[in-house]
Amino acid sequence: MPVQRFFEAPDGTFSYLDWGGDGPLTHIAHATGFCAGVYDPLAQMLATRLGVVGMDNRGHGRTSAPADPKNLRSWNTFADDLGFFFNRLKAPVISIGHSLGAVSSMMLAARQPQLIKALILIDPTIMSQSLNLLLFISQRLGFTKIFPIVSGAARRKPVWPDRSTIQEAYSKRVPFNKWTDGFLKGYLDYGFEEIESGSLKLRCQPAWESRCFSTCPAAVWKIPAQLKMPVLIIYGSSSDVFVSKCALKFKKECPMVELKRMEGTGHFVPMEQPQQTAKSVFEFLEKLKIL
Repeated sequence: MPVQRFFEAPDGTFSYLDWGGDGPLTHIAHATGFCAGVYDPLAQMLATRLGVVGMDNRGHGRTSAPADPKNLRSWNTFADDLGFFFNRLKAPVISIGHSLGAVSSMMLAARQPQLIKALILIDPTIMSQSLNLLLFISQRLGFTKIFPIVSGAARRKPVWPDRSTIQEAYSKRVPFNKWTDGFLKGYLDYGFEEIESGSLKLRCQPAWESRCFSTCPAAVWKIPAQLKMPVLIIYGSSSDVFVSKCALKFKKECPMVELKRMEGTGHFVPMEQPQQTAKSVFEFLEKLKIL
């Protein structure tokens, strides 16, 4: 079981999990709507050779720092929060991120490369240029709800009567129905809180999750060329987010990147293929002689 820890930032309290491990310090940054605890099965595998921690983003998990959707303007907020945490760790980290966590880690790596010794992006939220153009226009016009993921998150059911009801419902839903053992349990354990009625409530509120999606950086393609440290991207062959042409473009913008395509896997690579994900991380770090 990981140890739950907290730290104070300038505007509030952040939570993080510490899985221990004696190897190089490693951080796992989670996807939108989730929290560090969702990645518990992967973190336990990584902790056999690495020292693993994972922070809950603002508005997620047990972090209680302010998270008003009206005040979220961009993912710079998540990169800044991550930078504050990494500076507290007082050592360069191996930075692993999934989805939003991959992009915020990449943003931080471009700004403060001294904080990160190796960058591992798992199916990052980096879309094609045509989709990013549509995103940019919709953000300027205030019409981001045209994206189903934005409007769908806003309608997410926030309160459930009990754990078994959530388990039954989510285990049949995409993408949860493809997750391997332990990940849905991590979501239930860390992504919900019990309220006075005895019901369970999402820790990441639907309005915040929706706002996170709507503020996805449309200018993200400016970042890859700025990266100075070793980079590995692990992505799903059937991902609807980081598609194959995005991988090719990233390689063009950042020639040193190593690409690892996971066959038969979608956007939720860590949940669908955790053993292969951990193996790819270890092999990459061995090549760099970090392990």
